Amino acid sequence: FTHPVPETLLDYRDIISEPMCFEDMIKRCESGLYDTNSLTNVKKDLDLIVSNAMEYNMPKDHVHYSARVLNIMSIQFFDFFKEQF
Repeated sequence: FTHPVPETLLDYRDIISEPMCFEDMIKRCESGLYDTNSLTNVKKDLDLIVSNAMEYNMPKDHVHYSARVLNIMSIQFFDFFKEQF
């Protein structure tokens, strides 16, 4: 989830129309693309990482499982901090 999916996975772009990774999220943050008063776009991009990983990888694959765990953690995070923003 940290870096973009390598170009060597030729079918990835055929399946996933909008790739996202944490590296891209950091670049968006540094360039000011995330609203500091809301986590809406951060959540959208994080959800995109999760959904892309779950769509591309088979359910028993470790990447798919890790995406499910990340999803649970992000739901808990955003629920906890929703009152702050």
